[in-house]
Amino acid sequence: ASANIVIGPDSDADRSIVFGHSTLKTIMGIDDDQDVFAINTDAAFEAANDFELDASGNATIKGNLTLTGGNITTALQCDSTLGVTGLTTLGGNLVIPNAGNIGSASDTDAISISSAGVITLTQNIVQSGSNNNTFASKVLLIFHRI
Repeated sequence: ASANIVIGPDSDADRSIVFGHSTLKTIMGIDDDQDVFAINTDAAFEAANDFELDASGNATIKGNLTLTGGNITTALQCDSTLGVTGLTTLGGNLVIPNAGNIGSASDTDAISISSAGVITLTQNIVQSGSNNNTFASKVLLIFHRI
């Protein structure tokens, strides 16, 4: 007896296991149309399955990702917009390697950094804590590289 289980021949076709349920079937296996291992909460694979893993190890999740442990323990690179709700604490540096902006989507940028390293504060600056200090007008600070 072999210790391996092979489902189907080595040919291009879907290979799947369907878990039956009266209201929510779940399918998992090879979605050949997309060349991915997929898990989908439905009786069939779809164009966008709930979870997909491609041959390069890239994972795609259709819904939200919730981490109950609370930590991502390896470097994280965001190739698009990163939305954060609530307080954000940085344990290290915030690095903007080229020209960039820090601000809100509805207002003009609060901090602009040019490619020459010039930092411009274009909004009122508020210090949080027991001694809140609000500048009455905009503040312009310019730092030059030495």
